[in-house]
Amino acid sequence: MREITLQEVLDAREARAAAQRRLLDRHRQPLLCLTMNIAGPVKRWGTVDLAFRAAEAELDHRLAGHIKEKALTDAATGLEGIWACDIPAPELKELAMELESRSPAGRLYDLDVISADGGKLSRPTPRTCLVCGGPAAPCARSRAHGLDAILAATHALLDGFAADYMAETAVRALTDEVDLTPKPGLLVF
Repeated sequence: MREITLQEVLDAREARAAAQRRLLDRHRQPLLCLTMNIAGPVKRWGTVDLAFRAAEAELDHRLAGHIKEKALTDAATGLEGIWACDIPAPELKELAMELESRSPAGRLYDLDVISADGGKLSRPTPRTCLVCGGPAAPCARSRAHGLDAILAATHALLDGFAADYMAETAVRALTDEVDLTPKPGLLVF
């Protein structure tokens, strides 16, 4: 967990935009871009990466058969994923917003959809503030809550997500073990 500089954030943004342009030029298909919306100078720690990987797996599953290319970036500024898909941009936006609203960590997902012509699709509804639940934009503009409160809410959200994710994974592993054939409960390596 290291602090990153503003220059690193700006460089990452430029690199992401260049990757998006390359994928648009190569495929002429809409893009779905995933990053994590993490406030403060530290952008990565274990539960942030876990939440990203969970979203990545869900997107890979939901977009299966429609992915033309997938580009992943692993940097100090955060994990990033870009999917070029043969799904209309409005449908991708619906899928993205559904994932953001359904997933326990979805409030921290930054899922952008870029149409084949390079235009970014906007959210029809504003994001909510992590701290107070009101509209996020006015809170961010006025710095209503301060970084400590935002980070506390972020950690609480991610800790709850990680606990649920690990519990679900443990249950799935135990169920898979019981369902093994030829002998239930027999570990096979």
